[in-house]
Amino acid sequence: MRVFSCLSVAAVSVFALLGATSAADNPPKYSPMLNRDMHAGSLTIQYQTPDLHGKNWVGLYPLNEGPVQHRKDGESLMWKYAPRNDGILWFDVSSLAAGNYTVYFLAKDGYSWLTDPIDITLSTYPEIYFPVAEATLRNGRQGEAYEARLHGLLLGKHEKNVRFEKMEGDDWITVHADGTLQGIPSQAGPSHVTVRGVAENDVTSTIKLTIPVREGAKRLLDSVRTMSLNIWHGGAELNDALTKQLWVILKSNVDVVALQESENGAATRIATALGWDYWESSFSVSILSRYPIVQKYGAVSRSGAARVNLNGEKAEKIHLNVWNAHLGYTPYGPYDACRGEKDWAGVLEGEKKSGRVDQINEIMAGMKLHLDDADNVPVLLMGDFNAPSQLDYVESLKEQHCGLVGVEWPTSKAPLDNGLMDSFRETHQIPAANEVTWSPLYPRQDGVSGDFEPQDRIDFIYYKGKKLKVKKTQVFDQWSPSPYPTHKDNGWPSDHKAAFAEFNL
Repeated sequence: MRVFSCLSVAAVSVFALLGATSAADNPPKYSPMLNRDMHAGSLTIQYQTPDLHGKNWVGLYPLNEGPVQHRKDGESLMWKYAPRNDGILWFDVSSLAAGNYTVYFLAKDGYSWLTDPIDITLSTYPEIYFPVAEATLRNGRQGEAYEARLHGLLLGKHEKNVRFEKMEGDDWITVHADGTLQGIPSQAGPSHVTVRGVAENDVTSTIKLTIPVREGAKRLLDSVRTMSLNIWHGGAELNDALTKQLWVILKSNVDVVALQESENGAATRIATALGWDYWESSFSVSILSRYPIVQKYGAVSRSGAARVNLNGEKAEKIHLNVWNAHLGYTPYGPYDACRGEKDWAGVLEGEKKSGRVDQINEIMAGMKLHLDDADNVPVLLMGDFNAPSQLDYVESLKEQHCGLVGVEWPTSKAPLDNGLMDSFRETHQIPAANEVTWSPLYPRQDGVSGDFEPQDRIDFIYYKGKKLKVKKTQVFDQWSPSPYPTHKDNGWPSDHKAAFAEFNL
């Protein structure tokens, strides 16, 4: 099929569309487009062109100004490179006045149009906002008391002095002024409520919520949805990181999240906004759960663990021991193989110097009691291992892996030798070139320039226990994030892809 350069506009709040894009590596089921309420004061531009060039760019100008005659005429108000065949760019337009503007898609650092420009209207944005327009809360059960907390999910300039109101919804749900939802559901099925937050200056924002209600005799969950995500220096590398982090978690509809690089209180901010339970380490790993964390085991080497109750106070105990690891990052084995041209013996020596070998062995020792009891209480080991998997280094991917085949990376060998299973490889048994998590932002060594960057799957969700059966796994990002160093306004809140796994219980 022939692909044309295109720009088109969807007249939805401050959302503009420049052509169509492909889905991002089959993420969990949610729209690959930004919701119009995702971020107050943002503009999302989507582009597509067959004329690939690293310095194609998108510029925003006052209405009917700019390169009208395909040549420079004044400076753009803001611009970004569009270096792919298709992608999405995120602009912070909060500093611009409400009004009409023109967007150009231009070629090769110049002023030749790649397609016709589009006109857009930026509306005044609210001073408070929810990061999503709709969300699903944790499950409830018929006849049992239910509670959820919304106060932290309302973001913006006046989020500390707000009240909450119930606009409409099921009769059993009470919305208190402090953002607490309470009630006892009388029947099973999805319950719905629309909640409005009201700031002290009477600015409002609304969110539509769904509460799945289970029958009284049933488990709270038939399956548990999990995600491992490196949030890149706690979000410091991105503009408005908290909004983007919350969007990904809520739209993924996950139950348990393992965060890496969650320093500087990032996990506390995210969990407080979600109203979830959490454990946060003193270094860079955290565990978030929308179901109760009933025990916090603390840190072991470069990992930590917590126990999650997935079935409330019912006699049938359904608990999950969750471990999260973030291993040392340097020296990095694929660099030794690809840039240092080392053989496996040389690469393995670097793995030992990195500390990762000692770290994974210490973690396995710390997990021993849990692993021995995994048929009673299933175990997850999630995280950013900063090293690939031996299950990915097959003959068909030899070129991608700089000649290495059949090598036993210590950080994957140790979990496998201890009875843990790689959930992704359970559902994707034939390795493929695009099944990587490092890195959507570094196709090259310096992002947009430099040598080829080795692409590998270094983020994992391992599991053990007969009560868990893998249902679905993915590695994914969203919105074709712009590479480093043009990444600050990316919608995707990481330099890694996320690892996702859903398990039947």
